[in-house]
Amino acid sequence: MSSIRDFKKTAKYAFADLIEEVFIWEIATSQENNDKSRDLVDRLANAYFDLIKEINKNAENKKEHYRALHTSLTTSLESFEKEVDAL
Repeated sequence: MSSIRDFKKTAKYAFADLIEEVFIWEIATSQENNDKSRDLVDRLANAYFDLIKEINKNAENKKEHYRALHTSLTTSLESFEKEVDAL
């Protein structure tokens, strides 16, 4: 991980791509009741905001802190991708 700024950009683009996929699915299916997809978008946004809060926290061992956050980002994105694919 080269910098914190790059990490934030990567997280932003990854979450934005998933949210965009959900919106495209909503448009393509044109279902009236999209509660499931709206809930997923809300959870994606909350996960992104929580990650940004964690990135901005001061940690004693920054290297370990950011490694853990990177691992957390990877696992959460994989689980959200599975949920988007299940729509």
